[in-house]
Order: sequence, then C-alpha cells, then structure tokens
Amino acid sequence: QTHRPMRSEVSLELPHFNARETIVMSMIVRGHKNSEMAAHIRTSEQTIKNILSRLYRRLGVPDRQGLRRYCINMGVPAEW
Repeated sequence: QTHRPMRSEVSLELPHFNARETIVMSMIVRGHKNSEMAAHIRTSEQTIKNILSRLYRRLGVPDRQGLRRYCINMGVPAEW
C-alpha cells in the first residue's frame, strides 16, 4: 500500500511566508487585482508586484495563474 501524504504533511513542505505574502496569496485565490491588494494592505502596487515576483521565484511558478493554481492545489484558504 502506497503512503499518500495528508494535507497537513504536505503543508509542512511549504516555505515560510510573511504576513504580506500570506495575504497576497489568499487574495490571489479570490482573484483580486494588484490595485485591490495594495489598497487592502495599504501599500503601493509596486510593492505588490515585488511580492508576487518573489512568490513566483520561491514557488517555481511562471505567472499569476500559476500562483493561483499552486495556492488552490495546496489548500491556501481564501480568507487568512
């Protein structure tokens, strides 16, 4: 019988995320635009772009859609 990791085991393999990255990931799941994310966390759109670029690199995803798929697959909640 093959061992399949439970979701809690899988989540242990995820990198640590800071508060802003966590909020951005949950807002990506909900389909928010950069301007909406910037207003929500009271920062600039450039900061949001920087956060997204960092997440793309760290998670090995090519773009926003890839990040959204990754977050959904890993069970990132839409509200954090």
